[in-house]
Amino acid sequence: MSKDKPKKKRKTGPKFTKAQREQVVNTCMEKILYEHYNWNEFCQWIRSEHDIIDGNRFWVYAWEKIRSQFSDEREDMMQKVLHLLFDLNKRGRKDDDKKIELDTIKELSKIMGIYQTQVLSVSSDGNGKVDIKLDLGD
Repeated sequence: MSKDKPKKKRKTGPKFTKAQREQVVNTCMEKILYEHYNWNEFCQWIRSEHDIIDGNRFWVYAWEKIRSQFSDEREDMMQKVLHLLFDLNKRGRKDDDKKIELDTIKELSKIMGIYQTQVLSVSSDGNGKVDIKLDLGD
């Protein structure tokens, strides 16, 4: 008969309240963004500073929050840029300035992915022959 070995209890570090965890994650974000910690530096820092053994978990939390904040900011900036371009276009039409009107239409088209300056197509027949096609439009 085999005896069941008791499972080793893994030390995970201190228990945090939700507010404390949020504060630690914010500090982690600062270390990553402003002090440019790489993963190893981050894990060493969090282990020594907060007695957290599993630094990877907080690395992931911090990066999720960073990505979320930047995607929100990017969305806001995109809205502002679009509004400015629409206003500029409207002003160009009002002042009968065709250059401004055309330039804003081009910029809006680029942002929306409609206007492509060039299209590159690369293919190979598998025998070393490479076919490159460049479409510059009309």
